[in-house]
Amino acid sequence: MGKRILCAALAALLVCMLWAPALAAKKIPILYGDVPVDLKIPGSYQSLIRADGEEQTVLSKELFWDSTADVRFGYVYAPNLGETNLRLGPRSKASIVTKAKTGRIVLIFERLPEWTGVIYDGKIGYLMNATVKIIEDPAQPRATATLSYKGRTTGTTKINMHIAGNGTSRRVVGLRPGMDVTIFYQGEKWSEIECNGWHGWVLSIHLADIVDAPAAEPEATPQAETGDEGEDAEEVFEPDVVEDVLLD
Repeated sequence: MGKRILCAALAALLVCMLWAPALAAKKIPILYGDVPVDLKIPGSYQSLIRADGEEQTVLSKELFWDSTADVRFGYVYAPNLGETNLRLGPRSKASIVTKAKTGRIVLIFERLPEWTGVIYDGKIGYLMNATVKIIEDPAQPRATATLSYKGRTTGTTKINMHIAGNGTSRRVVGLRPGMDVTIFYQGEKWSEIECNGWHGWVLSIHLADIVDAPAAEPEATPQAETGDEGEDAEEVFEPDVVEDVLLD
């Protein structure tokens, strides 16, 4: 019995040793022009990078893995539990690297039949395809704006971002007034945005100082995703009406 346990442990260790170099090999430097950069905050339209000791916001379509391959973006989609496992390799028994939070924007380096290779908050791993929404490239926003609460762009009130365009869908993160956002769909009640490395929906009343984005080729109007049914039906979600949650 002891030998079998030891053999199993050694086999697991060997798998990890085999996967780790393979993933390390995928750490291809991200280039802006011909300059390697550190990606601080990813976004499908704009990203914050650090190059030569200085931070700057650039168009994401101008970032590359190398001289030929475009950087692709997506976001974690786990509406039931709010998070999913980022694994070391593309299999269900691979070691868990970390818990990937729903709505977080990721960089995609590989798409397999059942798994997607991503960079999540600087960590490399694999997510099941069902938990990754690929953002069409190039992502073209309709406008940019600033978050506000009751007409103010300052304060400590959190504005709730949700995974879908309704108040019963899972809350993604709380955002502060004054943060800049990119708008991809603006509805009468809900808008689809990106902000500070997150992708989701907020109440449209929280968008101020809206500036139309430069014109682009015609595109299909995104539709607000409905909330999950089934196992989510009995969960109690934080309602998102006019009043939002205050910070402690």
